[in-house]
Amino acid sequence: MPELKEGDSIKGLEQYLEFAKSLVKSKVGPDFRDGFWRQGRFETTQAFEFEEKGGNISDCVTAVDKHVEKEIFEALRKQYPGHKFVGEETTAATSGDGEMFVVTDEPTWIVDPVAINHRFDTFKRLLTNNNNNSQDGSGGGPCVQNLRILGAAAPDLVYVARGAADLYWEGGPHVWDFAAGMVLVLESGGMVYDGKGWWNSPSEEGLKPVNIWSRTISAVRYIPSSNQQDYGDLTKPNREKQNELVRELLKHVSDIDYPHDGRIL
Repeated sequence: MPELKEGDSIKGLEQYLEFAKSLVKSKVGPDFRDGFWRQGRFETTQAFEFEEKGGNISDCVTAVDKHVEKEIFEALRKQYPGHKFVGEETTAATSGDGEMFVVTDEPTWIVDPVAINHRFDTFKRLLTNNNNNSQDGSGGGPCVQNLRILGAAAPDLVYVARGAADLYWEGGPHVWDFAAGMVLVLESGGMVYDGKGWWNSPSEEGLKPVNIWSRTISAVRYIPSSNQQDYGDLTKPNREKQNELVRELLKHVSDIDYPHDGRIL
């Protein structure tokens, strides 16, 4: 594929998107449905085998994950041989350090074939919770109400993009867990930020843009502008109110240092 020139990068990105959509609809989608409903090639228990990753019972990989990711990467490599790839189940090729993906200026596809594995293989539904710590009858601080636990970053971010959830924070997910969902939040008028918490910090730190390789992320839904002329315009949200909500969130989140997924040259 010819190198994108200045001025036609948007067109190139649209071409990538259209190819990805056609791939999902024509090839990957049918296999995913077969896996979900245990039919077709995944009808038998042996065909739908799953295993724990690193002995973690809450992090499983199924035959559907591996099959779908393989199909996606094979098609993408054939169409775009000069591109780089990061995938959850096969893991990106490293450049000698054995741990982190090396980020360059080359176009890079980030793929998570099935974004909610333990819901995928058990058909679990949403959970709700209402927690409040108290001691000696006094209030214990901020109360978390109606917490939606989906078990995966991507659908959590979809809820934020829809406006069904106000805020999202998570530490520990990998870049393939939230990259696509992050785009949906931004295009819906929401915002994404670094998720480093400020709990017990001597001073409040400023909001930072999200680093997709750092494994901490926070997000806030679209909030209409207070300016009547801009009300409902997704490109002109109330940034002041969005920033205020995320600041309040990060005050109650601890800072946890996770090994990064990648390093930038």
